[in-house]
Amino acid sequence: MVKGSNKAADRLAKLEEQRARINAEIQRVRAREQQQERKNETRRK
Repeated sequence: MVKGSNKAADRLAKLEEQRARINAEIQRVRAREQQQERKNETRRK
């Protein structure tokens, strides 16, 4: 195995980890927005 590709794999693993964290954050925010919309919808009726 070449050293360079190992570094790339480490970098990739770090990026995958960051992406997972960001995706989780996005899902949380979207869920919160949908909840808020539902509340607003209920208030309007």
